[in-house]
Amino acid sequence: MIFNTHSHFNFILKNPVCPIAGADYLEKFEGKNLEEIIVQNKEYWLNLSCLVWSNLETSKNALEVAKMGNSFYCTLWLHPEDHQEEELLVKIDSIIEEFEKLIQENGWKIIGIWEIGLDYHYLDEKNEIHKNRQKEIQRIFFKRQVELANTYNLPVIIHSRDAKDDIFECLKEFVPNKFVVHCYSEDLEFARKILELSPNSFIGFAGMITYKSAESIREVIRNIPLERILVETDDPFLAPQEFRWQTNYPSYVKLVLDKVKELREEDNKVVEDTIWQNSLNFFNLKNPQI
Repeated sequence: MIFNTHSHFNFILKNPVCPIAGADYLEKFEGKNLEEIIVQNKEYWLNLSCLVWSNLETSKNALEVAKMGNSFYCTLWLHPEDHQEEELLVKIDSIIEEFEKLIQENGWKIIGIWEIGLDYHYLDEKNEIHKNRQKEIQRIFFKRQVELANTYNLPVIIHSRDAKDDIFECLKEFVPNKFVVHCYSEDLEFARKILELSPNSFIGFAGMITYKSAESIREVIRNIPLERILVETDDPFLAPQEFRWQTNYPSYVKLVLDKVKELREEDNKVVEDTIWQNSLNFFNLKNPQI
């Protein structure tokens, strides 16, 4: 049993309800129909997927796709890169109201607040005042999203790029009831700090763990409690080594899980069953229909 806890397959989906997000993605990723993805998921023994998309409109699309089958759930919200400017900040109250309405009406399919966090990769390096304001706005959205998640007892998916120290401080200040640092790329010391923050904190691992350069991430997998591990693809990005530089499909989460099994000392079935149960517990799913 495999649960892909973080999938962006709207970028590779040829389907009217969720068009590919721009011409650049058409060139970069091979598109598939929803039916083709479902078939491929079954071939790789993928049972459940959490659809993680990036703004109000694509979150609505994710919800529509999730309603199409028992194997899909979804999360809501905005990527940090998308909410670091003043024009979106002035709309924050109305955005939260819109998401609250979606949660209240569709709570059976909405299982988390996605990929909140900090992303400093594309900040304005030429203007220090603007750069600092961008960071401040990201922190405001971080706080409001955690408040929303805690109000509805939803877990949050943490995104961190070039911002791990500030992420740690935010997590201490605006404590989510439950969270995962997804697509983990830091070292063992930072992982231990994250896990010590809360008994309801998890680490999510993606295809990077199969790369030759990722020994420090593999060290994390070997040394943290199995009960705190989730697996994901972050597709269509970061395909496992076997498919490196190609489109990453949701089903390739099996290759991530296989690598985790290889790195752990426990029996393979124990690893698979434990991570499956971790995923259900994280998303508060007791008896999902598969």
